[in-house]
Amino acid sequence: SLFDRTRDLKALPSYILNTGDELNITVWGVVDFSKAVSVGPDGFVDLSIPNLMIPRLYIKGMKFGDVQNVIKERLANHMNMKGSFMDVQLNYSRNITINITGEVFNPGSYSLPEVNTAFNALVASGGPNQISSVRNIKVVSSTKETRILDIYKFATNPHVADEFFLTNNDYIFVPIAGRVVEVRGAVKRPYFYELIDGEELKDVLLYSGGLAADAYLRNIQVRRYSNNEESIIDIDLGDLLKNEKDFSLVNGDIITVSPIKEAYSNYVTVQG
Repeated sequence: SLFDRTRDLKALPSYILNTGDELNITVWGVVDFSKAVSVGPDGFVDLSIPNLMIPRLYIKGMKFGDVQNVIKERLANHMNMKGSFMDVQLNYSRNITINITGEVFNPGSYSLPEVNTAFNALVASGGPNQISSVRNIKVVSSTKETRILDIYKFATNPHVADEFFLTNNDYIFVPIAGRVVEVRGAVKRPYFYELIDGEELKDVLLYSGGLAADAYLRNIQVRRYSNNEESIIDIDLGDLLKNEKDFSLVNGDIITVSPIKEAYSNYVTVQG
């Protein structure tokens, strides 16, 4: 029901106005003015009231934050706005159809208010499944260039959501994950992480929340499977940081950061 509501919506300043959207404009103080206006098929809104003719204003395709300013400027040309206050709210957002395909729990077509972003649409579909990419989600539109949605960027900078408003009949395609590595041990958020081109060991340690206070930097181990063999690679992270180098990772690598209390105990394990 959260995504189906079309009344009482709080629009972000970056929301793009379109045909069918309804605004509620209120001025109070020295001047009293109140009117609900809809964006017509031609992109105009009519701000006129009885006994006050105001030229129509074109706002289709404009950001909500900019529309608030242009409405205030237009009204100031026809009434005394000094000592008055103005509020513009999105009263109604039209519904659009979004098609979600690929590795999500419930692929299909969804009808959502246009004020929702691609992030909201993914949640409505149940979200990406266990084998899906969260770094290379494609948003395909007939009116815009294809955009790449990166959940990690959203996790560190929520304003990225401002760039992913949708239009009618847009497609969201969630592919299978590419390069996935696992981080274990003395990090704040041990888990599996997907890496994109250009990201290596330092990046995955950053995504894992950084090193714990007792992390032993001189011997980080990477377990790697290649050429039908398992190998263990020892890395001196302190040396990498000092020389501004990085270590390249491949799909399936397991990075283990030992705590200091274990790092001093030299041992071998015999199996088989």
